[in-house]
Amino acid sequence: MQIDWHYSWNVVDAAAGLLGWLIVLGLVIRQRQKQETERPIWKILLVTLAGFLSLSFKIHLFGQIVNIALLPIGLWAAYLFLRNRSWPHYRKFAWIGFTANYLFLATALLAGFIYGSLYDRNDPPLTWPIWRKRSLLSFIRQQGRQPSRKSCSRGRWQR
Repeated sequence: MQIDWHYSWNVVDAAAGLLGWLIVLGLVIRQRQKQETERPIWKILLVTLAGFLSLSFKIHLFGQIVNIALLPIGLWAAYLFLRNRSWPHYRKFAWIGFTANYLFLATALLAGFIYGSLYDRNDPPLTWPIWRKRSLLSFIRQQGRQPSRKSCSRGRWQR
């Protein structure tokens, strides 16, 4: 059995994921401040993470494989555990967790569009560090200096 996460590690995807997590954290903090009684933060985070659990299906959309959440299994589980005690206090946090699935869907699609505009699809190995190195070397050659391997490794350039 092989598990394939279908996740590419690049700057654009990482920034989109970080943006999604920051938005979720901001929503949780805002909702916690709206409550009259302060609930323990660990319970709030646990219920929010439980809200992420969902029955979803994978679909190819705009050249990416994305998950679309259908059934909020984590929300139902939180309801079963908190039904008699404090479900009304934690309900909104569970829904924040479930709707965050769609937030991450939106950020993944946005990251795909940004990635497509920054990188040339005809030249897959082209990355920002290589592009920056190429432009730095062309700038140095225009100035009349020739970099050598020894001097480049030490951070100095020779004429």
